[in-house]
Amino acid sequence: MRHYTCPKCFRRYLVGQYNYLCGNEACVNCRDHDHPVKAGGRFSPTPICSACGRELSVRLCPGCGAELPAGVETGQECAISVIGGEQAGKSHYLAVLINQLKNEIGKAFDCTLYAQGGDKTLRHYEQAYYKPLFVEKHCLESTREESLEPLYYSLVFGNRKKGKNTNLTFYDTCGGNFEDARLLEQFNQSIVHSKGLLFLIDPMELPRLREYTGQSGGEEQASHAGDILTRVIHLIRSQSKMGSLSRKIPIPIAVCLTKIDKLEKFLDVSSCLRYPSRLLEPGSFDSIEFHNTSLEVQSMLEGWSDRQLINQITSQFEKYAFFGISALGADPQPSGAVSRPVPLHTADPLLWLLWTNGSLSF
Repeated sequence: MRHYTCPKCFRRYLVGQYNYLCGNEACVNCRDHDHPVKAGGRFSPTPICSACGRELSVRLCPGCGAELPAGVETGQECAISVIGGEQAGKSHYLAVLINQLKNEIGKAFDCTLYAQGGDKTLRHYEQAYYKPLFVEKHCLESTREESLEPLYYSLVFGNRKKGKNTNLTFYDTCGGNFEDARLLEQFNQSIVHSKGLLFLIDPMELPRLREYTGQSGGEEQASHAGDILTRVIHLIRSQSKMGSLSRKIPIPIAVCLTKIDKLEKFLDVSSCLRYPSRLLEPGSFDSIEFHNTSLEVQSMLEGWSDRQLINQITSQFEKYAFFGISALGADPQPSGAVSRPVPLHTADPLLWLLWTNGSLSF
């Protein structure tokens, strides 16, 4: 028998085993919109509300009550967790990335991003990400563990040669949780169930780079990237019962050095990071540029951090790649005001993860 996994609580259920929500606002059972109305038969193809007689079309997880996205039982799921310290810019990156999926990525790969879960995802992205950054033009607040809510989308391709339709779930993790393994286990189980990790590293947290740039202070507050990765690896291994360290983690990881707009003086004049990404050119995948960029960023990280960070990535993960990105393209003002984002290579890590998971063709 087929099963599906709830993308919120990660429990497994038989396909057809759902609770339902009545969408009729006049229905007495729908006064509390979070109250589930159970279908008459567990596998009923057209469940009916016993109070108003309307068909129940909104499916809920029978465990946690979260609304289930369409196609959750197809198995074409690609859950992406954005991980990193508090200053890595995870929320800014996600805000810009989803906007690019709707625009530049959609144009380049003939695909459309559809929000799932009714208005919940639409409103969540609009209120927490798009409006503050793109309309009000100020920095986003740090993500808090109690406000975490996945963003559910379907990526639909007009040309099947470009890719296959995939359900995307984005988890914007709280940076403070990476300071404590217990908090990480309590609030970030999504990492264990992800099909891809976007590991964002703030270059200003790297000790040697701070020395080169003459920056001082903040060392006590900065989460060391190696410590963060150690906790993530421990979480995945303990929850997945992967005891042996010689067995590599199958979740692909895109290691992203953020805020590369600040690092221009460290880049070679021929560096791919100085120019727009060729991965967004319609119908193309420049494998030479991809590999050169990955090697360049890996070399930068090796020079600015301890060797252990690189060793953790290469020895613990089956698939990995290195990227240099900037979500905003420039520093915010001291007041927190920002210009309209001019992203640099922001889409590249996601495109690689989609390609690695078989959702994107090049």
